[in-house]
Amino acid sequence: MTAAPPMSPLEERVERLEAEQLLLRAQTDRFVRLGPDIHVRRSAVVSVAWDRRHYMAGGSTATLIVVLADGREHRIEHRPHLMDGPDCYAIERELLNGAR
Repeated sequence: MTAAPPMSPLEERVERLEAEQLLLRAQTDRFVRLGPDIHVRRSAVVSVAWDRRHYMAGGSTATLIVVLADGREHRIEHRPHLMDGPDCYAIERELLNGAR
């Protein structure tokens, strides 16, 4: 068995940067809870948009629309005031920035 030749400083740095990139990708590509029964991986999200409707006789609603890479569309109504209701603004922050 022969020993591997020593790596140059440049090769060591490239290897270290590749390892850091893999670790960062693994940390940022986690599941995000959209609702009580929906979890999606951040890397599968293609689009995040809002549907804000105002009704003449009934107030308004804010709905977060999340489109996945396979074409599925999830519409989540912003209802943080209900028990275990989704806070769509926090979900949007987590999807876009990775904040918790």
